[in-house]
Parts: sequence; C-alpha cells; structure tokens
Amino acid sequence: MRLHEEPPQRFLISAGYHTPNGPLHLGHLGGPFLHGNVLARHLESLGHEVWQITGTDAHESYVLLSAVVEGTDPRSVSGPQHASAEQTLNGFGMGQSAFADTGGQQLAADYARHSHDIARFLVGRGRVEIRNVDMLRSRRTGRVVVGPFAVGDCPACGAEAAGTCCEECGVWFGPERLRNTRPRLPVDDDLEPIVVPTAYLRLSDSFNAKELAGHFPERHLHLADDYLALNGPWLALSHPLGWGVPWNELPGPPPAEAVHTSYALGTYASNRILRDLFGAATGLGDPFAHDSGITTVLTSGLDAVLPCMFLYGLADPALDWHPYERHVLNQFMLLDGEKFSTTRRHVVTGERYLAAGLDPGLFRFYAALLTDPDRPADFRVADFAAFCQETVAGRFDRLVAQCLEREPEAIGIADAAAPFLRARVTALTVDDPDIRAGAQGVLDWLAAGEGGLAAERPYGWLRVLAWLAWPYLPDRAEELWGALGLTGTPRLSELEPAGGADPAARAVPGRYRPPAIPARQRIEALLGPEDQRT
Repeated sequence: MRLHEEPPQRFLISAGYHTPNGPLHLGHLGGPFLHGNVLARHLESLGHEVWQITGTDAHESYVLLSAVVEGTDPRSVSGPQHASAEQTLNGFGMGQSAFADTGGQQLAADYARHSHDIARFLVGRGRVEIRNVDMLRSRRTGRVVVGPFAVGDCPACGAEAAGTCCEECGVWFGPERLRNTRPRLPVDDDLEPIVVPTAYLRLSDSFNAKELAGHFPERHLHLADDYLALNGPWLALSHPLGWGVPWNELPGPPPAEAVHTSYALGTYASNRILRDLFGAATGLGDPFAHDSGITTVLTSGLDAVLPCMFLYGLADPALDWHPYERHVLNQFMLLDGEKFSTTRRHVVTGERYLAAGLDPGLFRFYAALLTDPDRPADFRVADFAAFCQETVAGRFDRLVAQCLEREPEAIGIADAAAPFLRARVTALTVDDPDIRAGAQGVLDWLAAGEGGLAAERPYGWLRVLAWLAWPYLPDRAEELWGALGLTGTPRLSELEPAGGADPAARAVPGRYRPPAIPARQRIEALLGPEDQRT
C-alpha cells in the first residue's frame, strides 16, 4: 500500500535521561518513554531504521536528596534504580537498544571525562566567568540549601518551585533568584547567608526563540526568551552540593564542594555517551555530527524543555557537534487529579502495574488517548478500569474474534483504509507527533468496523487494525498479525498483497489469544494509589 513514498531513513530516538532516585511510575511511562516508543514503532512500521538509546543520570542532585533521606550513599540509590527502570521499560514494551548507567564504573569515568572536556573547551573559548553568588547554608548540617534541597517561589510566575526550575510555568532560573527560599528538609534549618563562587556560561547566539524554531514545537519556543528576560544570556555551570563531577576548571582554588551541574555540562556528557553507544551498536559513527544522515529526536517533559534548549546554548563554531535536531515535549500526568508524588506515596509504579499481571498495552493505549499538548493528562484509575473492560475487551477483542471466525474476502481494503492510514502518517511526524491523534485513529477504525466494514472485509480490516494498533497495543497487534499468517511486526507495505485480494490460505484460526483483562473492580483494587491503599 503506497501511502509513504519516502526512502528508508535512519533515526535515533532518546527519551530524556531518567533520574534514578526512585522507581519509574506511570507518570514517567506515559510521558517521554511512551512518546518515544510510539514514534519509534510508527517509523519502523513505515520501513525506517530506528534505534532507541537513553539511560539514567546518576549524577543528578535529586539522587543525592534521596540518599540523604534514606541515610545511604548516592550510588546505593542510583544503581538499583537503574536496574529497576530497565526492567520496567522492557516490561512495558519500551526496551532500549542500549540503556546507559552513567553511575557504573566505566561510564562514570566517561561521563566525567566528557564533562571536563566541554568545560575546559568553554573556559578556553572565554565563555565562562566566575561570580560570587549569595546562597543560604544550614548551620546545623553545613549543607547549602540549593537545588532539590531548596523550595521557594518561582521568580517568574510566583508558583511554588524547587531549586532552579518551576514545573508550573516551565521556566528555569539561577539559584540566587528563587524567592522566599527555605529548606526542603527540616534538618536543614537555622540558615545563614554565604557567598559561593559559581561558574557561569555565556550562552551562544543560538539560544533564542527565533534560532530554536524548527527544533522545538512552536508552543514552547517562548521559554527561551523568557529565560533570557529573567537571567540574561548566562547559565550556571556549577553548584556546591558535592555530588557529581568535581570542578577543576575554576581559576584559583575551587570550593571543596563545587561540582558540574548535571544540566548543560552533564547533559552534554550524557550525549557523548549515547554517541559512543550508538556507534558501538550500529557501526554508523556519530549521529550528532553535522553530516551524519541520522535524524536525532529527544522526548522530554515540560520541566526539561529549557535544559534541552541549553544544549543549543553550548553550541560553538569550533565544536564539531550538533544537539538533537527534533524535540518531542509532553505535559505532566496527574493521578486522580493530583501530581504523581513518590514522597507522598501518591503514585502507581510501573513495577506494581507489571506485578499485578495487567497488559502494559492497556496503559499505553489509554495514556496516549489522555495526552494533551496544552494541559496535564489525568490518569483516573476508575476510568482506566472502565476503558479496559468496555473499549478493549468489549469492543476491540470482541470484534477481532468475530472477524477471525469469518471467511476471508476476495476484495481489497485499500480504498476504505487510505484515509485512516494517511491520518496516522500525518499525526505522527518527527516534528511534533500527536500520539493522541494516532490512538484516536485506532478507535475510528474500530468504529468503521462496527459500522459494517469488518463484516464486509474482515481480514483486510484486521490487517489495518493491527498496523494502526501496534504503537499502542503492541502485544495484541503482534498476536493479530501472526493470526493473519504474517511474520514479524506490522508494516505498512504488507497491508494489502499485490492484486488487492486477501488469500484465504494466510489465516491461522485460533492463533489470536490476547491477554485477559480483569474485572473493573479488580483493576481498581490492583492499581489504587499507594496513599489510598490499606
């Protein structure tokens, strides 16, 4: 079926690095990981080559926060959480071609080397200056109250913010700009003012809304100009929390606790690690080289928009490197109307979902339908349970079973399917994929089948359903593809054989065995938020 005439291309898709300070929850899984995996499956189904490579950033200061709270060291937190995240991603059909643990012995050394390399390069280019920044330190613990250890008010919108980022409006700011700063941990009370020498980078001219157009969705471009209006063309490159890559680029004796920020320098170092992993896996060299011929795509949440943009702020004419070309950005997901929160136990982890024996595709499909580029999605457990029973079991599985009992037709499906196939190709572009529109296309095709098309052309209708559903319900789609006598995973090129008829010999009766779906009450009992469970 010739709807997509482009020659095969190569893509690297990376979900933004996960912070290994706790297990992946459904909010994480329904955000960057789902967006990246849906896009990857869509591109593969068109015949393109796609690699998914990402990892966890063990140097993130939130890992230190978790270690302090748990009374352990950061590596004891990051190592097990990396392993947990990898297992969860595999369980949800979001496994990676490579999944980097930057806290592991070899990669930690590579991370530090790359981070030092870019810092020295920027210092040598005259783009770094040292400023004395006013901060607060706890007399009781001696810890500087900054980053995740600080909460206060956003200097841009006034909402409660932590460290240097506001999740409400998406803006970032220097550590000295947080208003009404107070410690997150009660033990860090009794504050005193101190002055901390801090490295600041002069951002390149590439960091502004005009220059970033084409690389980021238009609705987010204002954040670059918002940052410049609040902070000027400067970005902090160091902080005094002591966990991370030690600064040795500061002129003069550096503060004992000064380390590189995980955003900007750390993100660049992670990027270099992904380059090496990609090259080792494919033999294709550096995907971030200007002439690589590989389209690079990064998927991230709203709070990471500016860190993604900061990479363009690192750009330099003397640096043979280019950041990700395209960015897929998503709003946060709520749980029953409130933010997912591990600390408040208002959370459903991916581990618990898998342990409950629920089909991960049910969550993938439902989360995609919830996605809204303009506002947070709200995952409500009761609504999800109803969707599983009424839409997937009551409509999808039921109609598939009915079609497989019918005799294959002798007429083609191309004429009826073309608008639905074209709609998905249009929706899932690398520039700004709309995974909700793609998921809605599955429901639209289901409605067309219920309207008589499935009875008239059952096997052609089933082929198209498998292709449309594969990014969202991968296990069901692959079961169905196999039941139709087809091998591999659904491909657009195989939706209709030459001549337009679907030969009866291709059907494999009884092959379709989708995962069972528990009763609604059982799903609600299995997935209730931890703070509501007894």
